[in-house]
Amino acid sequence: MTQDLRSSLEELVADGPPSLMPLELAQVAWSQGRRRRRLRHATAATVVLAVLGVGAATLPFIHQPLPFAPADGGGSTAVEGYPERIGHQWWVRDLPAKPGPMALLMQRVVHRDTYDQPAVWEAVSESGQRWRIPGVYGGYDDYPSLSPDGRRLAYLSGARGPYVIRDLVSGVVTTFPSVGPAVGTSERTYATQGQAPAFWSPDGQHVVMAGFRNEPSLSGRALVLGIDGSVQLAHGRGFPAGWLDAQTVVWLAPETYRGSKPVPVDVKFTDLSGRELRSVTLATPMRPASLHGQWSSAVSPDGAEILVVQDSTFSTVIRRFSLADGEPIGRAMSITDINATCTQTWADSTPVISVLEQGNAYPAELAPTGAKRLIAIEPRLGSQCIVFAADALSGIRQGMPFGQSMAPWTWWWREILVAVLLTGSLIWFARRRVVVRRRRLQPTG
Repeated sequence: MTQDLRSSLEELVADGPPSLMPLELAQVAWSQGRRRRRLRHATAATVVLAVLGVGAATLPFIHQPLPFAPADGGGSTAVEGYPERIGHQWWVRDLPAKPGPMALLMQRVVHRDTYDQPAVWEAVSESGQRWRIPGVYGGYDDYPSLSPDGRRLAYLSGARGPYVIRDLVSGVVTTFPSVGPAVGTSERTYATQGQAPAFWSPDGQHVVMAGFRNEPSLSGRALVLGIDGSVQLAHGRGFPAGWLDAQTVVWLAPETYRGSKPVPVDVKFTDLSGRELRSVTLATPMRPASLHGQWSSAVSPDGAEILVVQDSTFSTVIRRFSLADGEPIGRAMSITDINATCTQTWADSTPVISVLEQGNAYPAELAPTGAKRLIAIEPRLGSQCIVFAADALSGIRQGMPFGQSMAPWTWWWREILVAVLLTGSLIWFARRRVVVRRRRLQPTG
């Protein structure tokens, strides 16, 4: 006989009527004990569910990144997809040495008091976890980049350099002490051109960006950096637009005429030094003044097409051309709100651009019917530019609750769940205490 049952039986014997038989006393005591046991079990279950709910709701915001498993331990060395949603986190930590491959980079500007408000760059995993890139040069001058597999991150490590390439799998950092930004780095041999994208070779061995030798003549048009630490000055014409293959750089080279008359636009193909191998003229003439300079173009991952962004009177026109003969592919598309000063990219053979919505940018693919949102980004993050790892867009979009919904409550469902669970638990315990107190005050005669 349990202690609770014995206590109940003694109370009934002391308070019960003389005519109550021992068997009936035992049945009544057992029934009361069973009710108390059920109450305790229900209470324990409620507490456990509340704790689990709070944990499930808060864990995505506060957990430390799991240690990355190297390739020989079964961990992935290449990104396999991208997140469907990017929302707020309670804590955004600095990017660790070996977090594993990243899906994309996101530029954020939360306070827009001035045009040159310093920006924050964050690395985002394919699950949507965000990390702050430490030491990245702020402002609008530095645009970091990811290798196609998301394994390597290239960027200026400070306002005066140097340029670095970080291996996010092994933790190895390759430093380029001779390369810095274009402003205030006369002590460095080479300078990257401010506000310019960088393009990785398909094999992930080189990255090319607009740059020059830091001398009075400012020789060169681009820098080709290798993951082995090599630096090569390229003397092409125009601006780098991507790669035809692992050894051939593609340049968009419009005529220098600045009038209103459309002129032919050439695409040049060079080796890593900038020596021209061949060229093709695009079938559609364009006004050079309508192009966006270094932001004007991007080559598809397979090297078959080039995307060209051009201003028109009330919108931005996006055209696609074959790199084989310069002929247009499909029809030109007009987009009214596009962040043209952001790296345009591709999802396989589909162009991906940055579209502006109420001052925030989100990536969208150019479907035949228009721009189609790829990732839902919480407005309060102040996203301005998204830079993808090419393989991420070729992978699987990681589905998440509420999909592409932009309803405000969908960004706060975890906090809402926590509030409901805690409030429900408090109400239940408060009511339970009232019931227990009333029972204790009931007369026992």
